[in-house]
Amino acid sequence: VGTGSTLPFEMRLGEASIPATAGEFAVRDYANEPARYVQARSDGVAVTLPTGARTLKAGETLVLLRDSTMRDATADEAAIAFGWLDGKLVLKEVAVRDAMQALYRWYALDIAICDSTLFDRTVSLDVPFESSQAAIAGMESGAQLKFEWVDTRMTFKDARAR
Repeated sequence: VGTGSTLPFEMRLGEASIPATAGEFAVRDYANEPARYVQARSDGVAVTLPTGARTLKAGETLVLLRDSTMRDATADEAAIAFGWLDGKLVLKEVAVRDAMQALYRWYALDIAICDSTLFDRTVSLDVPFESSQAAIAGMESGAQLKFEWVDTRMTFKDARAR
């Protein structure tokens, strides 16, 4: 938000209101996720819900739950929600099925998995956006998958299978 603004910019996230006349903040709000996130990039970011209000300092992150309650985010939650601000994908112990959605969202990688039991494996990633190869390598090592081309289709297979 530009400094010296006479009218506040107001961000709405469900029932949450974040009015600002100056400063920086970031939000994450995907309809398929159970919570929304707000991170203050500068001091003085006010977040108001019907259940209460908070003013954040730079670096603080709030989790806004869909039932209109809020709580402080853990360090992992903040890294996962806002890793994109630092140019990286951060996932912590998520199912491969969810990691695959993130690969498609952030890298436009449409990789097939033929064995549906692999979707239930878990994986953690902390990889830069500029390298889809690093994301694939992270999936391979973290979830014990093997990337290969089958005809013209990118696929992951079970690295433990013979």
